[in-house]
Parts: sequence; structure tokens; C-alpha cells
Amino acid sequence: MNGSAETDVRRGIQTVGLVLAMACALFMVAYVGYGEAWRTYPRIELDRLAAQDETVQNALDPLIKAGLPVASIPGF
Repeated sequence: MNGSAETDVRRGIQTVGLVLAMACALFMVAYVGYGEAWRTYPRIELDRLAAQDETVQNALDPLIKAGLPVASIPGF
């Protein structure tokens, strides 16, 4: 009977150890992911704004080169 109790305790300790190891690994993945997002997000935003700028520039260049004043373009 005593051997069974020791086995149960040992199994419980192993389970707690595995749960702690998994929790630490999950925390590390989340921490690294958050840091990577924090590092790369501004560059993604700037690239997106540059793409929008290029789209507007391509749409307005022919009108400006034709000599139309910017005030005559709706939205400006």
C-alpha cells in the first residue's frame, strides 16, 4: 500500500513539473511574439502608408501634368 502512495506522489510531482514547463514555454512564445510584433509593426504601417501615397500619386500625376489646379480636384 505504501508503494502505491509513493507512486501517486511521484506521478503528481511529475505532472506539476510538466505543467510548469509547458506554462513557461507558452509564456516565452507569447513574450517573443509580442516583442516581434512591437518591433515590426511600425515598419508595416510605414510601408502601408507609402503604398497609399504611391496610389494617390499615380492617380493625380496625369491631372497635375495636364495643368489642372489641385483645387479643381474633388476632395482637395
